[in-house]
Amino acid sequence: MMNILKLLFLILLIVGCKEKQQIESNDTNETQESKPSWNYENAKEYNSNQFDSTKWNMKILKSEIEYVDNDTWPTQSPISKLPFPVANYGPGYNGYASKGLSLVIGDKIIKGGTFAVSTNENSIEPEHNPNKSNIIFFNILVLTDKPESKNSSLSVSSRNYPHHTCQGRRKTSIGNVDWFAMHMATGVKFAIINTKYFNLDFGQTVLVAPQKDGSLRFKQIKLSTLGTDEIDEQIIRLGEQEDVIKFFNNPLNI
Repeated sequence: MMNILKLLFLILLIVGCKEKQQIESNDTNETQESKPSWNYENAKEYNSNQFDSTKWNMKILKSEIEYVDNDTWPTQSPISKLPFPVANYGPGYNGYASKGLSLVIGDKIIKGGTFAVSTNENSIEPEHNPNKSNIIFFNILVLTDKPESKNSSLSVSSRNYPHHTCQGRRKTSIGNVDWFAMHMATGVKFAIINTKYFNLDFGQTVLVAPQKDGSLRFKQIKLSTLGTDEIDEQIIRLGEQEDVIKFFNNPLNI
């Protein structure tokens, strides 16, 4: 757990340093002029608001503190979700979505999840599409020998809005496959899977194959921009690809 938190801290520092450079580049793109943007000053104001109690939404905080979780679900998320105060969301907030994914290749059972942000005309998300109800920013598919639903957890959160986070866990015989992913307001997306970093610009879909020797193997795939209502069909097609079949059928896998 400490390794995951340390790695997340380092990555967020790097992403924060790059925010100014990225937005300065975006400012030269004429196609972005008519849309909301996220620049260094926005990031600075956002950071300040998190420590300014006059900007906090106390109604949300009170409801979260008073909430009693009677869920006896056996698999918990890798990072605990204790409540904390947040500033009011902007007009671009439109929710989020997540759901489980499943794939069978021969005798191999693959389980995972998809995570998306919902957008509207006021959203900062660069890939906003009025024809899509939401935009997927991360998919994960894990080969498992413990396929029962009780051996997994999935969650997505807007508590860092306009940034979104998601996390999850999938149990296997060699140990837990844990992940955390983040969708930044700038459009930057990354994931951490068992402390391994992934730049999701090079593919929002990550395949994970636990090995009999106790290690992990990964495959990253770039799909077209999808919404959650399109992902099931895409996953079926993915499972028919020769390289994906080969990846999950490796004899060294569990």
